[in-house]
Amino acid sequence: EALLCYYVQRVLMDMWPPSNPSRVKDYIANPKPNGYQSLHHTAAVSRWGEIWPFEVQVRSERMHRIAEYGVAAHWDYKLGDGPPPPAAGTGG
Repeated sequence: EALLCYYVQRVLMDMWPPSNPSRVKDYIANPKPNGYQSLHHTAAVSRWGEIWPFEVQVRSERMHRIAEYGVAAHWDYKLGDGPPPPAAGTGG
């Protein structure tokens, strides 16, 4: 699953190169202490004479579930008791 994430990131970086190399983060090889894993990079496109920055995050479904519902989730401290995570494969 990690290899697929790296492949997808490479494809996206070929299409939209990082606008700032210091904004490329590999949290798969170097997970955060709370278990968060993802690949991030910031890129930008120019439209209508303006620069539009955006952040790309690449992670597997398992990594996403941990980020959204696990120890790395933000709702836990914002809402107290949050909703239980949806079962895998239910589209939630």
